[in-house]
Amino acid sequence: MYKSFNLEDIDFSELSLVKERNKIYGNQDHCRWIFHDKNNNLYYKIWNPTYIRKDNLIAGINSKFYDKQTVPALKYIIYHDGVSRGYIMDAVSEFKKDGSEFYDLIKHKTITTSYFYFDYCKQHIMNYKGQPCLIDLEGIYPLVELQNFLDHKYNSSFADNNYKKFVCSIAK
Repeated sequence: MYKSFNLEDIDFSELSLVKERNKIYGNQDHCRWIFHDKNNNLYYKIWNPTYIRKDNLIAGINSKFYDKQTVPALKYIIYHDGVSRGYIMDAVSEFKKDGSEFYDLIKHKTITTSYFYFDYCKQHIMNYKGQPCLIDLEGIYPLVELQNFLDHKYNSSFADNNYKKFVCSIAK
């Protein structure tokens, strides 16, 4: 469904750095960068080959949690030497509509795919050509990892308490 893009083919001299996160927790790499290609109005999210959530994006796609309904702006998956190194999305803007239908979709996806998107919150729902679109796509785990996640094994937490309660209720 999504095309591959090789990290070596990215001309970083044509991109501007938008955001940078350099965090290491113990032996966990949480470093990532967001770049903007103003010529094509694309955003690149890049992470290290040792990034703790490097495989989560692919799992989200393979589980069918991520598709044209949940991430319509997603264009490419970035790889290097067979390792997921990020993704490329079309530009998005602030989502100003009522997100209740989209929240219902996210809950449905959580039930049917057995994956949860822990970064679900208003700030991570953007507008793409009139439809909602998730960002920060590596913020997803299988429900079987919920207890490890809740025990802070991954140094992350739910962004929305209502969604957390929902996920915990279906995982019982």
